[in-house]
Amino acid sequence: MNKKISHSEFDSFNGIVQLINKHFWKAFVGPFFAFLYPIVFVAVLGTIFNYEMVLAGSISIGPLAVACVALPTAIFEFKKSTLLKRIGTTSIKPMTFLSYTASFYFLIMIASGLWTTIFSMMIFGKYWNTGRIMYSVGNVDIKINSLKEIFAKIEWAGYIYSFIVLTLVSTAVGLFLVSISKSILMIQAFGSSLLIFTMFLTGQVLPLAQIANVQSMWYLSYLTPFKSAIVQNTMSFNGLGKLSNEYTLNNLEIDGSSAIYNLNEIKYYISNIDKGIKTPEKVVGYLSLQYSKYNIFDINKTYYAVDGLSTVQPAIVKVSELEKVNSELKPLESVLIKMPEFKNSYIQLTAGSIGNKSLVQIGNSIENSLNFALPYLWIVTLFLISMKSFTWNIR
Repeated sequence: MNKKISHSEFDSFNGIVQLINKHFWKAFVGPFFAFLYPIVFVAVLGTIFNYEMVLAGSISIGPLAVACVALPTAIFEFKKSTLLKRIGTTSIKPMTFLSYTASFYFLIMIASGLWTTIFSMMIFGKYWNTGRIMYSVGNVDIKINSLKEIFAKIEWAGYIYSFIVLTLVSTAVGLFLVSISKSILMIQAFGSSLLIFTMFLTGQVLPLAQIANVQSMWYLSYLTPFKSAIVQNTMSFNGLGKLSNEYTLNNLEIDGSSAIYNLNEIKYYISNIDKGIKTPEKVVGYLSLQYSKYNIFDINKTYYAVDGLSTVQPAIVKVSELEKVNSELKPLESVLIKMPEFKNSYIQLTAGSIGNKSLVQIGNSIENSLNFALPYLWIVTLFLISMKSFTWNIR
């Protein structure tokens, strides 16, 4: 039979939560890092790196900022207040107070993520149905995925799970910082350093593929408790990247994976390009870069991300040497025999094209397993240290 909560226990819980809530909104640091700090990065980074590259990481900045700065600062100030010293003289135990505080800030972090998502929709809402234009060829606009398409490829089970785990880790980190710190300056020094270190090395302010390209930095990032949860969150949001030769031209599905072998196919290809250029309302989409959902719970599935900043530089080569450039065009020699007029021609490879080096493998089955285990190890360890180190300081 469950033990009923007494009226005095309920009043105690209700009173402490009200005090925590009042102090949170009264202090500037709490609302700022929970609701203003993350949207600055959404606006700035979304404009610089494009919304499709940083949206996932930016949404998770809120819980991180609250954990590293807002939560420990607020509790430290609250801990030093006369009112809390009086609470320390009552029967309320430090563990009880920390549990109430952790529950309150857990909800604040969830609200921060939701608010950042809503704000992102306000800024980039115009791209909901139609993606942002990257460049134009004649009257044809080359566009990236729309927000609607981006949200459609999110693996929601993994995304929600990893965000909740990230919030739990953040709560544990915040309580740990306040339990070991002797002053506000100490909290801000440790918290700010951890915040910046994590944001840059876990793919929150830089594309995840860029970080993974530098192995030393990638493994160094495991020093932060947030690494595993943020990586899982980003993978679930962004999806699995792949290079593809399939694209849409003038509402016609084109598969460029096979070589063009005769003049009739060349004429057919050129005629469709001509139709596209003459039809302004028709756009080219899904050109060479595609994403699909990625299930983080399938630990044996390899994850690939596309580093859009790792591109092939322009080069001019002889047509006869293209086989060396692209090994997939092995029948090229037989094609050139049929078209001898092109034998000594030159061709320019497009600047900024995506190559195989742009496709970055992130993690493996071992790392995928660690990404599930490490957050809970951090949570338990940091909570235990917090419970042991936290005191009322009632003198």
